[in-house]
Amino acid sequence: MRTAKSLNFVHILATCLVAALLTLAVPAADAQTGGADHEFTQQEIQSFARASLEVDRLNEVWIPRLQQAETQVEAEALRSEAVSEIVEAIEAEGIELATYNAIIEEAQTNPDFAQEIDEYRRIAQ
Repeated sequence: MRTAKSLNFVHILATCLVAALLTLAVPAADAQTGGADHEFTQQEIQSFARASLEVDRLNEVWIPRLQQAETQVEAEALRSEAVSEIVEAIEAEGIELATYNAIIEEAQTNPDFAQEIDEYRRIAQ
C-alpha cells in the first residue's frame, strides 16, 4: 500500500514531464513564481487538483505515443499536440497555466502543501 508521501512523489514525477513541456508554452514574462511567499487560494488548489488528475490521464495517453515517435519531426509534432491538449485541459478547470506550474513548484519544495494537494486530488477522484 502506498503512503501519502509515496503518492505525492509518484504524482510529482508524473508531472515533471508535463511541467517541462508546459514551461515551453508559457512566455517568461507570464510565468509566476511559486515559493513560500505565494499564497494560493482554495479555489486555485481545487482547480489544480482536478486539472492534475486530467493531466495524469493525458500523460497515460501521450507518453507512450511520444516514446514511439520514429523521427525527431514526428516527436516534435506529437509534443506540440500534447502540450496543446494539456494546456486546454488545465485551463478548462479554471486555472491559469502559470498558476498551475507555480503550484507544482511549490509542492516540490513544501511537503505540507504537497500533502494538501494530495487530499484535494483524492476528493476530486
